[in-house]
This record gives sequence, C-alpha cells and structure tokens, in this order.
Amino acid sequence: MKDKKIFASFLIYLGSALCFLLPFATVSCGGMSVLTMDGEQLAVGTTITQPQPFGPPQRQKIHADPLAFIGLLGGVAGVALSLVGRKMATAAAVSGGVGAVSLLFMQHRMHEKIQGQSGGMATVHMQYGFTLAVSLLVVGAIWNTYMRLERNVAGDVSIPESEAMHNDNQTTSVQEGPLSG
Repeated sequence: MKDKKIFASFLIYLGSALCFLLPFATVSCGGMSVLTMDGEQLAVGTTITQPQPFGPPQRQKIHADPLAFIGLLGGVAGVALSLVGRKMATAAAVSGGVGAVSLLFMQHRMHEKIQGQSGGMATVHMQYGFTLAVSLLVVGAIWNTYMRLERNVAGDVSIPESEAMHNDNQTTSVQEGPLSG
C-alpha cells in the first residue's frame, strides 16, 4: 500500500474487526455478573455451560445475533475495501456506518430483551470491546468519507482522453496565432 491514508483506513477497520474478540456484553443479575460474551460469540452464536446449584451443569445454545453479525461484516468489508484503494472509499465509509448503526441497534434490542425476560431483574452492561468496535467503525466511516471528499476536491477525477486531446488542440491553436510571428 503506497498511500498512508489507505493504510490508515485498513488499520482502523482491522482494529474494529479484532475488537469482536474482546468482551462485548456482561449480563448481571442482582449486582452479580452472570455471563460475559465477546463480539464473536454474539455474531456467530455459541453454547454456554451454566452451573446449577443442584445437579449437573446445563448447556444452553445462544443463537447468533444478526445485528452483531452485520457489525462484524461491516468491519471485515471495510478491511477488504481498504485494500482495493481510494476508489472504494465511499463503499468503505458505508460499511463502517452500517456496521456501527447495527451494533447500536443490537445494544438497544439486547437491553430490551434481557429486561423483558428477567422481569427487570437482569441488566446488560456493554464492555470495552463493544465501545471500541463502534468507535472504530464510526472513525472508519468518517475517515473514508474524508478521503472521498478530498479526492473530489483535488480533482482526482480523470478527464476522458477525447476531451483532453480537444483541450490540447485548443492550446496549440492559440500559440500559433497572429502574435507568434
């Protein structure tokens, strides 16, 4: 990667995707932590083992959350689109924005679901992995929007070859005018 700005975009989105390996959410009941899940577990699902006061531990399947998966996909797509270069800056910005918004909706939905299922006894606390992932996805969206706008302002839009040749002919004819004599 020749362009440092593209490399920065790549690192931002790589960081957001790696945040899914960190703790995302902790469920607490009565002030006691019951369950902590990382972003990957939320995005693709997992099976947890819950100890029981009487009897063997109980296994419970936790299904993938589609909004968490979209958030992860936004980070991974941002990595891939950053590798393509500046011409995909708009798509990379959109992937970061969609990923961040989906994670925020996931957070809201998770709070409502846990509150409803527990009758208000359990709470969800979002952890640093979630906060970092959302923050990096937003930064990636802003950074790629900046790169796209910078490209437009700098005139990095290519001029069709026929128009460029027409402009060269006009310049030549002006130089060969009556004053060139």
